[in-house]
Amino acid sequence: KMSFFGFLLALAICFVATLAHTSNSNLCYIVEGRSGCGYHSAASQLANTQALQGRTQVVSHSFSEWSSRRQSLNSIFKSKGHHRAASHSTSPFIYTVNCPPVSPQPDESSFFIGGYTEFNAWVKNGEQSEAQEI
Repeated sequence: KMSFFGFLLALAICFVATLAHTSNSNLCYIVEGRSGCGYHSAASQLANTQALQGRTQVVSHSFSEWSSRRQSLNSIFKSKGHHRAASHSTSPFIYTVNCPPVSPQPDESSFFIGGYTEFNAWVKNGEQSEAQEI
């Protein structure tokens, strides 16, 4: 039989664990890439997992559109001082935006995560606690 104090302690632990897990609920992810790219497909599947549900948008571009869009993203992030993003040349291109709403346009606080490999590590590490370029 659990005491009232024990019950309150268990409730507090559950609350803190939930709070820690949802600390990035205002951080959304944009996964942009080239249709038909295996890494874009894998990142899209990862973006649609329950842990990120409602906080991602996947944008697929045709082969001819992707080069132009990637160059545009390179320029946008270069102007924000994200030098690693400025030289990113593969699909997908994954970055954060504040949400809601989830919009595929970098905002003032956006930062570049990377491609599929970096995004996979990001999600498996429980997301970063602060917005910083990795």
